[in-house]
Amino acid sequence: MLRKVKDLIGFTVCCTDRHADRARDLYLSDTDWAIHCVVVDTNPWILGWRVVIPSATLELPHWEARELPVTLTQEQLKDSPSASSVKPISWHQFVWLNGRYRWPAA
Repeated sequence: MLRKVKDLIGFTVCCTDRHADRARDLYLSDTDWAIHCVVVDTNPWILGWRVVIPSATLELPHWEARELPVTLTQEQLKDSPSASSVKPISWHQFVWLNGRYRWPAA
């Protein structure tokens, strides 16, 4: 079945140890149109904080439950870079972020 990428916006992001809150935005590559990063709104447990996580941490969405599981703990998500600090993001910045935050390779 075909799905719209924009339908993932608003899904509950589920860390391995708790729900993080909502997917707020998606960053796509301008060369292959693949999802490379997801912006997660961590409110209410870190008030108003939005972080960026790599698509390599995503698991298959649970469409009916509107959940997006990730392979990160709450602590790893909290330590991810602020969404405001990485946009617009170039490929070189993305590679640097992968190394800096020890994200899995995309």
